[in-house]
Amino acid sequence: ANQEWEIQLQDQLRRMRYGAATTAYGQRVYSHLMASYLKYYLPHGVYHRPDGGGGVGTTTQRVDGGAPLDRTAELFLRLVIEFWVEGQVSPPTFAEGIQRYRNGRSAFLSTSSSSASSSSSSSLNPTLRDSLELTQPLKTTYISPPSQIQIGVLNLVRHLVSDVSVRNMVKTASMSCQRRQTQEREGRVPTTTTDDDDATAKISWCLPPAMTTIQPSIFNYIRLGLTSGSIHERRSIFHRALEAWLVWVEPWNYVMKRRAVVVTGNNNNGSSSSSATHRAGEFLRNAAATVSSHRVEYYPAYVKPKPTSPSTYSSQWEAYIVANLNLYTVPLAIFLKRARELDFSSTNEYPRSLALVQRVLRVFSKQVVTVLNSVLNRRADALSASLATMHRDNLKAFCPPSSWTLADCQLDATNLLEEVFSQYQKRKNEMDIFDRIDARLNALFSGKIGSDETALQSLLSQVRYLMHLPQDYQVLPEEPKSSRGWGSFLGLGSRKDGSLLVENLLVPERDASGRLTDKGRAQIYSGMRKCNPIDVHFVGDPLLARVKTYEIPVLVELTVQASNYLNQKLGLVSEADVAEGQTADEDTLSKHYHEMERYQKTLFRINLRFLADSRNIIFAYALWWLFRTIGGLFSS
Repeated sequence: ANQEWEIQLQDQLRRMRYGAATTAYGQRVYSHLMASYLKYYLPHGVYHRPDGGGGVGTTTQRVDGGAPLDRTAELFLRLVIEFWVEGQVSPPTFAEGIQRYRNGRSAFLSTSSSSASSSSSSSLNPTLRDSLELTQPLKTTYISPPSQIQIGVLNLVRHLVSDVSVRNMVKTASMSCQRRQTQEREGRVPTTTTDDDDATAKISWCLPPAMTTIQPSIFNYIRLGLTSGSIHERRSIFHRALEAWLVWVEPWNYVMKRRAVVVTGNNNNGSSSSSATHRAGEFLRNAAATVSSHRVEYYPAYVKPKPTSPSTYSSQWEAYIVANLNLYTVPLAIFLKRARELDFSSTNEYPRSLALVQRVLRVFSKQVVTVLNSVLNRRADALSASLATMHRDNLKAFCPPSSWTLADCQLDATNLLEEVFSQYQKRKNEMDIFDRIDARLNALFSGKIGSDETALQSLLSQVRYLMHLPQDYQVLPEEPKSSRGWGSFLGLGSRKDGSLLVENLLVPERDASGRLTDKGRAQIYSGMRKCNPIDVHFVGDPLLARVKTYEIPVLVELTVQASNYLNQKLGLVSEADVAEGQTADEDTLSKHYHEMERYQKTLFRINLRFLADSRNIIFAYALWWLFRTIGGLFSS
């Protein structure tokens, strides 16, 4: 242990010397001690050759990970749960949350005299979609644990999930469940437990004691973190709890790698090898162990998947999903509701927000969803149902109702899709020629041409299968393409694309200016029509719009004044219209509407605001420099 710490210390000094980003020295000591405690009190199953020799390629055996924890290890784990995982605030039990939910709905329905009794009784029963509301603390305010504790809980989850004992115990249980499924399909289900076939016997619990003990606390930790954490701060409890959840629900991302076991003596000659030398020697020993007689041990290595990579789930993990059923469904419901808070409108934040949604949804592949639905819809075999019952008994008072299904979250999933698609389409429609050229060049050099459309379609197909949506389901109605003239691009004339007058059976009635009519409001209120976010257009006069990020404020003011002066002198715009727009005493929205009406009535005018665009200035300068250079070559 001392030698390992000396290596880490040398690595720390090297990072400080060359200015690389690193954590504080005290935090590294804390993390090292925590990792040492985890290895000592909660050891993994270790692989060795049966004959105790060296080499690779023979059958392996493991230390049994299903043995009960001793008193010291259980005390250590209970202390971690008490002071770290559960902390100062714990979520209400589901019985308390449901009672609070019903009290709130009853008070709301008592004030509405038009509610039917049947609909009132059904609305008092919460579904999976209401997991966010049921998780809110009852009386106390949630206090986020310190950052170091959040990292410690994440490391604890990684340590438990990467245990090789989990892999073997789950594989055995999964094989028993699959044999039972085959028997039930073939109609030869045994009626007694005296058969030789072990699939007829009662299945054993497939998680090690440490994971079984901490499962309810981790479930509450993840629920509270996803519910109360800040979604916009990357180091908040929301993202740490999300990371811990993704590690817990995807244990198949840990792969077993081999390394040579080298017994080193106590070398205290005053000179310790550097980190680079140690790593090089370790790499050479591991490479030589594959062809020589070195003793080899296997260790778990985490392979972090990309947001767009497919899931590596296999059928040998089926029992693991059943034994952690509610850790797949409840955090997913909370995430789908909170994911709409992500920023999909910003050009910089859109890729990060989309990648976060993709990371979560990629977990729920078709095979995983099939296993979940078979248990939630009560179509699973007897052994899988028995595992699910054990899981619910382990959660005790924090176990949600067994009647919840994934289909309860259809509305939240479709709302999230509409948010992502609408913001993407809106940004795409607002792109001018320079933005489109820049996007094309970035896609060309990155080798991801059409990647945005492909990613959105993949996201749509995932949600379709996850929420059992129709195959012909479309997120947004296709809107007709409007032609973009050079006059509109340069700002020389008014916009006559007629996009506000397009008749669509799915949108409410609007007037010529784009405002809802009384009939349109009645259509929305009755549920016959709904608003499309794509229909939200710019309201006002483009000449008087606020300063864009790519414009120079001083030049914007000068070009607007010059445009108004030229339009008045040439008789293109009357002085009364300009004076009315400057002195009108009205609210901001009505003022913008009047500006838009005057703009639409204008057949032709001069708009010099494009001269304030920094991109146009750079392009003009580059063009002038090019002509000057070419002219200088010919003149010489």
